[in-house]
Amino acid sequence: MNRGFVFWGGAFLILVLCTACTDMNLGQDPKPHETRTDEKTGQLELLSLPDTALQGAHAHNDYLHDRPLLDALSRGFASIEADVFLVDGELLVGHNLWQLTPERNLRRLYLDPLDRIARQNGGKIFRDHSELRLLVDIKQDGAEVFEKLQQQLREYPDLISSKRDGEYRTRAVRVVISGDRPVAAIQADGEQWTGIDGRLNDLDSQLPVEALPLISANWSSEFKWRGKGEFPDDERTRLNEIVTRAHRAGRAVRFWATPESPTVWKELAAAQVDCINTDRLDQLRQFLLNGTATGGGTRPGPGDPAGETAARLESPIERIAILGCIRQDRPIPALARYRDLNAQLHIWLGDNIYADTTDLEELQKCYATLAAHADFAPLRATGIHMAT
Repeated sequence: MNRGFVFWGGAFLILVLCTACTDMNLGQDPKPHETRTDEKTGQLELLSLPDTALQGAHAHNDYLHDRPLLDALSRGFASIEADVFLVDGELLVGHNLWQLTPERNLRRLYLDPLDRIARQNGGKIFRDHSELRLLVDIKQDGAEVFEKLQQQLREYPDLISSKRDGEYRTRAVRVVISGDRPVAAIQADGEQWTGIDGRLNDLDSQLPVEALPLISANWSSEFKWRGKGEFPDDERTRLNEIVTRAHRAGRAVRFWATPESPTVWKELAAAQVDCINTDRLDQLRQFLLNGTATGGGTRPGPGDPAGETAARLESPIERIAILGCIRQDRPIPALARYRDLNAQLHIWLGDNIYADTTDLEELQKCYATLAAHADFAPLRATGIHMAT
C-alpha cells in the first residue's frame, strides 16, 4: 500500500478551500429576480417570479443553496426537495443530523415563504398555474415525522393540495413524501395532505394518482450508462418503458443519483422524464431553455475523465476535498458528509483501497468492490475525482 501520506488515526481528512467571490464574476447568470427581507421573519422574499414554470427541473437537496427555495423558484423550478428530521418536536431541514440548526426548519424555509408568495400571487406560485411539487425526504422516524408534517400542513389549507369532502382539490403546492415513507399511514390519511413517492415496483399500482403521484428510482442501480459514449439501446428502451408505464397512470417520473451531465440530461428529456435531478440550477435551466449547458460548470458522472471535465469548467474550482484511507470491505458512512459539501474536485491521496498484495487481478477486484460500494457510488457521481 502507498503510505506516502499518513492520515492521523487512519481517519478521513477533508480540506475545503472557499474563496471570497463576492466581487468576482464566475460566469453565473445574474439573479433573475430581486428580493427583499421580511422585517418580521428576516426571510428573503421574491418580488417577482417567472410567469411559466420550468418543466422537467428538480432542485435536489435545495436547502444547500444560498437561498433555499428562492434560488430554485427564481429560476422557474417547480419541483423542490427538502430532507427533514424530527428533533424536539420540530421538523428540521438537512441531510445529516450534524447539519441541523433550529432556525433551519421546514416551516421557516419552505411552508411560510410559499404561503406568502401564493397569497401575494392570487393563490398560485407561477402565473401559468403550475402546481409546485415539494418533495419531503424523511431521513428517519417516518411515522413520527409524518404525524408532525400532517399537523403543520393542516395550517395551510389554501396552499397545500388535499382532499376535502371526498374531492381532491388542487392548490399551489403538492407535498410528496420520500425517504423513510410510512406508506400505510399515508394511505390511511383520508384528507390526502401528502402523496407517496413510489418506486418501480409501484408502476402497476392501483392507487389513485393523488395518493401516488410520483415514481422514483436510483439511476445507478437501474442503468450502467453514465453519460460517456452512446446510450445503450437496451437501456434507452428500458428508460422509455418506465416513463410510458408511469405516464399511462398519470404519474411523474424521477431518478436520483443521475450524473450531472448534459449528455444524460438530453436522454432524460427525450424520454420525457418529469424531474431531472440537479444541484446546478443555472446549468440545468440553461439546458432546458436552450438545449445547452453553460454558466455553472459541469459536475460529471464517474465515466467523465477529469481532463475532459476541467476543460468544460467555466468557473474556478473553489472547493477541494482531500480523502484517503478507505476500507472497501466495510461501511463508509462518512462519505455522505463529503458529498453534502459539494466539492468540485476530490483528490484521493493514498490507501484508496486496502489490499496487501501486488497481484493486479486482486487489486482490480478491490477497486471493483469500492466502485460498487453503496456509500461510495453517490460521491463518485459528483465533481471531478483524481487519485494518486
